[in-house]
Amino acid sequence: FESEFVAKGYYFKKGDIRVTISRIHRLPTRGNTSHVEAISSSYLVEASVVSSVQQDSIGDELKSFTEQLRPIVHLEKVDHRKIQLLGNK
Repeated sequence: FESEFVAKGYYFKKGDIRVTISRIHRLPTRGNTSHVEAISSSYLVEASVVSSVQQDSIGDELKSFTEQLRPIVHLEKVDHRKIQLLGNK
């Protein structure tokens, strides 16, 4: 690998929604996870759901949850299906 990182944080589950709140750390010495350095003082917040295609109720549930976070979290939507399609080209 060109780089390694460690994510330290918390994992929550609310219904079908999975939320991780973590800080990303780099490894000064390759493979040594006992000493890590924070890359930033910011946190990475990821809210996700797994559902079958076109299940609007779960999408609405996730949207409602993320709206509650909007005042304190900068949100961006990522469609992992599009990323996978780009990787296959």
